[in-house]
Amino acid sequence: MMVDIKYYDKKIEWGMPDKLPMSQGMAIKEVIKEYKMPVIALGYYMDVIGVETKNQKMFWKDYGTHLQFIGLINKDKDEVELPDKKEPKQEEIFDTYEQLQKEIKKRDYNDIKGLKTKVKPKEYDYFLNVLPPLKMDGDTFYMSEFLTGEITKKFYKKGNQCYCEVVDFREEFPKMEEEEYLEARY
Repeated sequence: MMVDIKYYDKKIEWGMPDKLPMSQGMAIKEVIKEYKMPVIALGYYMDVIGVETKNQKMFWKDYGTHLQFIGLINKDKDEVELPDKKEPKQEEIFDTYEQLQKEIKKRDYNDIKGLKTKVKPKEYDYFLNVLPPLKMDGDTFYMSEFLTGEITKKFYKKGNQCYCEVVDFREEFPKMEEEEYLEARY
């Protein structure tokens, strides 16, 4: 499921506030500096920041360490544009969890959906207990800590083998309502 840009547009209180929380303020400042935009309004809602120019409203997800562009609205056409998302070319299975982590970092968190590894039962149990799962169904659970955007790790058992796979949480649960998703995630 795609990010609902218009949802965030409605939630953001647009304006030119005197003060912003540190993370959002720094992120907005960097976006304006990087893209040299003539800003007429800005704002944020939870972990999404928005910058409004004469013709567009642009949105980024703030991860604290980096920003990810999630889309824009062309104001004259009231049209939403989303970034292209590349699908993995083939299923990639790694031998160890450490190899999976190295590959994720090597790709700088881009094009990682579909990466998969076998994990030891002790690793499966560790990740099940380290944080409360975002969602759990039988022997399958989803990490509540997201890697980037809607991308998280799914741990599951198949026979006697345990696996970890990088998935798009919204694609795994396309019928989940926005409010239910936000409640589960935050």
